[in-house]
Amino acid sequence: MGSLLPFVALAVCLPRGLTRNCLPLQTAMSFKSLRSEGSLPSSPGQQAISRSVTWPIILNLNSVLTLSRAIRQHLLNHQRTVYVGFDPTARSLHLGNLVVLITLLHFTLKGHHAIILLGGATGSVGDPSGRNSERVALSENLLKSNLQSIHNQLDNLLSISFKHASNTLLTVKNTLDSQPITPSIPIIKNNLEWTENLTLLEFLESVGRIARASTMLARDSVKQRLESGSGISFTEFTYQLLQAYDFAQLRSKYQCTVQLGGSDQYGNIMSGIELMTKLQNSSSSHDLGIGEKSVSSIQESDSENLNVGFGLTVPLLTTREGEKFGKSAGNAVWLDPHLTSPTFISIPDSEVFKYLKMLTFVPLEELEQRFENWKYLDKPDSKRELQKLLAKEVTLLVHGEKGLRQAIQGTEFLFPIERLDHHHHWTREKLDETFENSPNWIRLKASQVIGRPIGDLCVASGLCLSKGEARRTIKAGGIRLSHCAVTDFDQPVSHDHLFDSTYLLLMRGKTAVYKMIKLID
Repeated sequence: MGSLLPFVALAVCLPRGLTRNCLPLQTAMSFKSLRSEGSLPSSPGQQAISRSVTWPIILNLNSVLTLSRAIRQHLLNHQRTVYVGFDPTARSLHLGNLVVLITLLHFTLKGHHAIILLGGATGSVGDPSGRNSERVALSENLLKSNLQSIHNQLDNLLSISFKHASNTLLTVKNTLDSQPITPSIPIIKNNLEWTENLTLLEFLESVGRIARASTMLARDSVKQRLESGSGISFTEFTYQLLQAYDFAQLRSKYQCTVQLGGSDQYGNIMSGIELMTKLQNSSSSHDLGIGEKSVSSIQESDSENLNVGFGLTVPLLTTREGEKFGKSAGNAVWLDPHLTSPTFISIPDSEVFKYLKMLTFVPLEELEQRFENWKYLDKPDSKRELQKLLAKEVTLLVHGEKGLRQAIQGTEFLFPIERLDHHHHWTREKLDETFENSPNWIRLKASQVIGRPIGDLCVASGLCLSKGEARRTIKAGGIRLSHCAVTDFDQPVSHDHLFDSTYLLLMRGKTAVYKMIKLID
């Protein structure tokens, strides 16, 4: 059984109406039934999905929280459609997004369908969640460029990660049932599909009339901005309605009943569930343009499937200090192979087990066994075994076998276990292969480097922003040149620092902030 990250689960059943007696976020919620939980009955004769397809997920979820009977039954009885959305606010997804994508893949590997929704529309509005100030508006051209870049990235990433995850989990014997599973790769959609031709008046008439300002103002993302004094624009204030509209659209068009998101998306997911509740009790559902069939007619064909809406929020990936990884925090670890930082080797021991559970498909039992063995290792190089496993698994998941080979070579070069003869076996051909596609790979003329102060090189390479910053960093012992500590700003760069007479490695701090410099004539 593959490991599955801790979930915070929210299950809201629509036909009974939405109650305001919300349970704490850490508890699985069901507003259809709050009775005590019992074991689920088997469902013989139900088509599309068997107990073996979904039960491993539920067993893992139960290890971290008690799921409501409603959501367990919902996942067991049929194939379901689950979705997650990403706005194209950068040209690449990042490590925090990977946590949600891995969760989505777990559902597909157990027989459910999945949709990845790109925010061609919502990306121009901006999500206020987790931000203290207004997002900088993106130009139309940049938004389109980011959208295409992320779409291409997802095509490649899904192909690689789906294969890797399938191979990993197939090695784990399914002891519950031998029924074969034929998982499908998630499809990618764009919410411009239903918003591009939607006029403001149409949106206000359909969604605006049933939205309540008091509920919208009560969302944490809005309250925090209002309390901060910076306020919130009407544009960002309405973001939650657009995300809610997306959920309603996907439920109508694709029978999607489950939305995944980070824990900061709780309010937006609730908005979608509330909107669908009101639409079911409103004649305006026929005027929404939310599909070729109206909500009521779809309900007749599969009332159990579409009379419910569920939200699953996953914990945000955080640093040891509790700060989240992401664009807003300024510490995103990008999934683009040209932007990815070799972060994982330097993950603290106290955090590595958490990362392994959240970012890999290694079976939980295997992780626990490795963790127990790791605690008794004595050799310094062996103490990084879990970090190496994390780096290997994430690289395989995102970049495939070729990316793994390059990453292993890069890690060996950046973090050598032995200093002896480290210079000699690294040829320019091997260094070209390893680093030429890295954003940290730069070319400088030899005349700009040899004989010049190392402090000047820190600035010329972009490792430091100014000479003052370079002096302070060198004084604090934070600069290394080709693995040698630098103590003097004015120390000249010599040929002795070169790898194969061509390359220099300039590193800052204990983490993998570096510049790989290739000298040219």
